[in-house]
Amino acid sequence: MMPKTKKKHQVYFGVIFIITYNKFLQQNNSAEAYLGTEIVKEKCVSMLEKAVSQGTCRPPSARDNFESLSKLSPVIILNQISRPMFSELPFIHYAGNNVSKI
Repeated sequence: MMPKTKKKHQVYFGVIFIITYNKFLQQNNSAEAYLGTEIVKEKCVSMLEKAVSQGTCRPPSARDNFESLSKLSPVIILNQISRPMFSELPFIHYAGNNVSKI
């Protein structure tokens, strides 16, 4: 699900960006400088939108690794009845076919 797109005047760019932006406009008080900074703002907004969309559609693979860590609990591993199969243990896929790595 894509987040709602905000207009550049609705995006908070952060204190450092705003201070630098205002200082630049004070030093370069011209229409060209203002238009240049507005272009930078638009590019920042699009970059932030792309970063958010990438972060929501591609969750890190480490998340999957930590979901099954409960299978490594001593209570579960040492219990012969509830012990998971070896192939169900987390991080096994990093070893590939080389069991000696484990």
